[in-house]
Amino acid sequence: MNNIKLSDFMYLPSFVKGEGGIFPNISLPRDYKNLILEFEKQNRIQIIEDFSRKVNEFASRQTIEKMMTEQFIKLKWDGGLLRHMGIGIHGGLDLEEGKYRAVYQTHNLGGLNGFYGAMVAINYIFELVKLRD
Repeated sequence: MNNIKLSDFMYLPSFVKGEGGIFPNISLPRDYKNLILEFEKQNRIQIIEDFSRKVNEFASRQTIEKMMTEQFIKLKWDGGLLRHMGIGIHGGLDLEEGKYRAVYQTHNLGGLNGFYGAMVAINYIFELVKLRD
């Protein structure tokens, strides 16, 4: 775990209580743009896709939404960058890249689907950080 920098702690994922539920609050580390090319080159996308399938299997045992959609979590990649995550029928996490940080914005989340999406996003960030020298 010596790939984690002190400055990463300001980007640690958390959950916030808001109107309508509890929502994931997830940011990428500041140096994510330097890590995504190597992430893609090492085919770590497959690691996240496999993990997402495991979360899908778990969610299918926990929620009726699985019956209404073929795949509970759908990932959309832009090279090695996880750009969007569709969760359930209407929910998701969308990456918004700002001047100082990149944050996954939630839409139509607030219950268990937010936790499922956060599991995948946090695993993605962990795999990115492992690429540091």
